[in-house]
Amino acid sequence: ASEYEALHVHANALFYILPLILGKIYGIKKIILHSHNTQSNVGVLQPLHYINRLFVDVLSNVHLACGQEAGRWMFCNRPFEVINNAINVNMFEYSKQSREAIRRELGIPKDAYLIGNVGRFETAKNHTFIIDVFKNVHDIKPSSVLLLVGEGSLFEEMKEKVKLLSLTEFVYFFGLRSDIERIYSAMDLFFLPSLFEGLPFVLIEAQCSGVNCLVSDTVTKEAFITDLVTSMKLEDDIKKWVSAIDHLS
Repeated sequence: ASEYEALHVHANALFYILPLILGKIYGIKKIILHSHNTQSNVGVLQPLHYINRLFVDVLSNVHLACGQEAGRWMFCNRPFEVINNAINVNMFEYSKQSREAIRRELGIPKDAYLIGNVGRFETAKNHTFIIDVFKNVHDIKPSSVLLLVGEGSLFEEMKEKVKLLSLTEFVYFFGLRSDIERIYSAMDLFFLPSLFEGLPFVLIEAQCSGVNCLVSDTVTKEAFITDLVTSMKLEDDIKKWVSAIDHLS
């Protein structure tokens, strides 16, 4: 028998199921499979997810998900339990001091309109679209700036895109930060036009800070916990997105 009582596997999709198989081989009694996504951008591997999904009951005996849609993506019609992620609301509440300090760090005026995104620089987060929309916003609102927090495989590519659009002095790349709760306070708009999401923590954090949020309709509705969230279709014309941002400002 295994010396481990439980194995807890956090998964975005069922492409790589070796940890679950090893858990079975080593006789771990409780194998927890925890779903964190609603789809995958690795299209070529999609059939593998649906094939492996047939063996979920064989490979795991506790089924958890970050939200209803994420649960259905991983477990289909099998029962699962949603574990609601929680945040410390006191930590993320709006702070005037943080707003001023972050804006000083960026070297932007107090009246600059700051659009922000927090997320990995990967396809699902749709940074290409974020930058294209910002370009159009900046054309009509020269006081606007864009703040991108995070790292990832597309980081350099996005920096190059910003350079080609002659936006370098208006787009700030903050990389990974440990003071993310301060950064929301500096924002005027949180922009999350992701191609898909599980249940985005960042959206809940932004709402907690009292920031207007503009998101794609592919973002899980369970994360819409206040009336600060406006949702739009990704297929909508870019001018509609720009108009929505203008309206929210």
